[in-house]
Amino acid sequence: MLARLGLQLRLLLVVLVCSLLIAGSIVWYSVINYQKTFYQAQQKKIESIIRTIDVQVNTLQDLKDGARFRDIFSYLMEYDNDLLQINLLAPINGNYYVLASNNSRKVGEKVWGGELEVLRTDKSILLERTPGKLLEIAAPIHVGSQPMAAMSFFLDISSQTQALQGQVTRMLLIGLVGTGVLMALLYLFLHRLLFKPLRELGVITTRLGQGDLSQRVDIKGDHELGQLARSFNLMADKLLQRYQHSILDGETGLPNYLFLKDRLEAEVSKGQGRPFALLCVDLGGCLAGFRGLNLDRGAKSIFGLLSREVRGKLADGDLCARYGGNQLMILARGLEVTEAVNLAEQIVAGIKGFCQNPGTADYEEGLPFCPG
Repeated sequence: MLARLGLQLRLLLVVLVCSLLIAGSIVWYSVINYQKTFYQAQQKKIESIIRTIDVQVNTLQDLKDGARFRDIFSYLMEYDNDLLQINLLAPINGNYYVLASNNSRKVGEKVWGGELEVLRTDKSILLERTPGKLLEIAAPIHVGSQPMAAMSFFLDISSQTQALQGQVTRMLLIGLVGTGVLMALLYLFLHRLLFKPLRELGVITTRLGQGDLSQRVDIKGDHELGQLARSFNLMADKLLQRYQHSILDGETGLPNYLFLKDRLEAEVSKGQGRPFALLCVDLGGCLAGFRGLNLDRGAKSIFGLLSREVRGKLADGDLCARYGGNQLMILARGLEVTEAVNLAEQIVAGIKGFCQNPGTADYEEGLPFCPG
């Protein structure tokens, strides 16, 4: 499925996945950090309360003064609306029981749960009894310097959980909007920097493959795509030079027989009833009149000059090619028989005029005319 997608969609899909992963990681970290901060704040609050009570406890008998603790519990319950229950855990005959609680039904219950861990570690602990709803924090109470009892506080954290959920929702919405804006800006940036140049490069490559060697890539800059464009254009220039060398006659600069053959086949295949003329010009007789002259002064060959004269009589779009040793072939589109004869007569007249006055110091004027 991914292989069927274009380069743009693949890159955007990768960026989208990366953006969502980053946004999700940020939200997840924020949630964990917010929850941790909240729990730490609650734990510090409970530890502060315990330190206040701890100062008032000097003996085990003080722990058994249930009336005193009930008053303390009532005060704390009024002070903090999130407190649901407070228990005092103390040893009796080697086991731990709930000696005092704001919930009278809990008094006298034996305790063997995680709350006793505070007595072994002498540190407060935090237990999430019901995820997102009920949190228990237990802390030790000292008699002298030894942890002899513990107090556990049950807190309702549902309101904080709802606030956290609302914060997560807002962060997700902000993250999605931010991701959308980022994707739009990134697409515009990549479209200008990468997608558009690559598309242009693909189009030019296709046209070169179809035979249009005049195409060049217009990508500026010193970045990798700019360097690629310059290398591509250099390659196209060399291909054009090689192609021109392969289809051009070195002496006259005209297309050669192979090029004429391809153009003639193309003209026949797409003709659709449109007329064209094929004229053969043999310049062998004309060249005979120039033999024996001094040709050592660097002038162009007489065959090349005669070819240029013939080519000058043709209309735009007509083809003049070298067919053989002293022969030229002309492919003229859209000419009926009469028009083709007229063109042939104009070419003959041009050759005659050239032979009478070559127009160059290398050749004498008034040479005998040998018609082609």
